[in-house]
Amino acid sequence: MKRFVIPCLLVSLVLPAAGAFAREGLYLGAGFGYNDITGGVNGDYREQVYYLHSMTGYASSKDMVPLTIAARLQYNFLPYLFVRSGFNYTFATEGRIHYLTYTATNKYNFSSWEIPLTLGLSLDVLDGRACLYLGLGASYGHAVLTETDYANGIKQQKMRFGYSGFGPHVLAGMDIFITDSLGIYLEFQMTANHGMVDHSYTSPVRIAYDVNAGGMFYRCGVVYKIQ
Repeated sequence: MKRFVIPCLLVSLVLPAAGAFAREGLYLGAGFGYNDITGGVNGDYREQVYYLHSMTGYASSKDMVPLTIAARLQYNFLPYLFVRSGFNYTFATEGRIHYLTYTATNKYNFSSWEIPLTLGLSLDVLDGRACLYLGLGASYGHAVLTETDYANGIKQQKMRFGYSGFGPHVLAGMDIFITDSLGIYLEFQMTANHGMVDHSYTSPVRIAYDVNAGGMFYRCGVVYKIQ
């Protein structure tokens, strides 16, 4: 929650002192960034490495790196208010665990998407050349984690862990306008939308992961005022 304190304080301090309304109109944006899903997916297979290390004596790992692309459509209306929707897609580089004792490798792949709906507060600052915003909303998302197991280079099995659901989110950021209609933005969004998904491994043993369809998004991009 500490990540939300600074944006909230900035808005609360600037709002009483500012005399400018948020610029009304329709905005289109696109961005790229990093989605921290460590608390959901990555942490689980790190724990598996530690557990197997104590059993096998040696295991090496390579973490997934989850990147995200986003599109947004936002409408500013009335003094200070905005509503926004869009589409966020997360894809990850391949992660893996390699066990030397058994000459075995587990490979992991992850992807997710979400459709957020946000209502928030938007405020012009710096004589209208920049804009601070803070919003709350809900997202519907879907995520898939796959684990493929190999022994001596031969594929043994592939397991799919899929999760879909709704979750709340908080959004904070800043637009900086280069021209009257074109700008860049920096923003943070946290979506709490994840759930445990299990799968038969070797009966009666089951393996489960907390699959994260949300995450903590750190993004930058461009924004354009359509009208």
